[in-house]
Amino acid sequence: MSKFVAVAKTSELQPGEMTRVNVDRQPVLLANVDGTFFALLDRCGHQRAVLSKGRLEGDTVECPMHFSRFDVKTGRLIRGPDFMRLIRFSEALRWIGRLSKEPRVLLSPRYFWAEDVPSYEVRIEGDTVLVKV
Repeated sequence: MSKFVAVAKTSELQPGEMTRVNVDRQPVLLANVDGTFFALLDRCGHQRAVLSKGRLEGDTVECPMHFSRFDVKTGRLIRGPDFMRLIRFSEALRWIGRLSKEPRVLLSPRYFWAEDVPSYEVRIEGDTVLVKV
């Protein structure tokens, strides 16, 4: 049976910020959107990258690896991998000699889909943020 676990103080995360916390050994992205806290599994629904290393814009988090975007309020996939940005980035890396010459990785079928990310219930008690996984 899941229970609420204290993960942070409200003052530790300003509006527009996010961080990674652990709840029962589960990596959780904790985001403050305009003073309201939201929690998601800290894994991208595309290639399992760490979302908390990405970018938070409003109520959307962008994966740092392939630029998929998720609604931090619900975990819903907004946009899957951004292949044009990925290809430009890959070409830039290839140009400076840091990427293998093999293009097969970019053509893998797994690169063409993503799924929603689980979201978790958040509660505030006093100045403490609690998450239920």
